[in-house]
Amino acid sequence: MELRKKKVSSCVNPHFGSDELMEEMEKVKHQGLITPGRRGEQIKYEEIAKEVLRRQRYLK
Repeated sequence: MELRKKKVSSCVNPHFGSDELMEEMEKVKHQGLITPGRRGEQIKYEEIAKEVLRRQRYLK
């Protein structure tokens, strides 16, 4: 349980607070490493990265 609490607190982004997109990006990236060759994970990772960049530009 302590490990889970530490992991959640390490996902806090100063711009967005607890950002679900960053967490989802990590999950997708990890899944892509486990099963290489899965194009769906790559597309999803790229879409999440685009959304993060869009949000960063919006805040500036």
